[in-house]
Amino acid sequence: MQIWERSIQTFQRFSVHDVCTIYYLTHPEYIKTEKANIEIKYYKTETDDFGYIDIDFKKKANATVCIDLVIDMFKYEIFDCLKR
Repeated sequence: MQIWERSIQTFQRFSVHDVCTIYYLTHPEYIKTEKANIEIKYYKTETDDFGYIDIDFKKKANATVCIDLVIDMFKYEIFDCLKR
């Protein structure tokens, strides 16, 4: 518990891709979305495989993209759940 309490006080950034997905499903009112065109692109070299996502807000939309969230509420909800 002490580790999480200290993390709340010193919170800066952390990777939250899965958490953001769950948060979008449970708290959509705190997330701003826009329609966009998403293309997933891959290429391979002799030593590595690469993939990236191209997001274009001007092309015909094929997805909904989360572009912002109410960060203070997000941090409160996430750390409140972790405390339990």
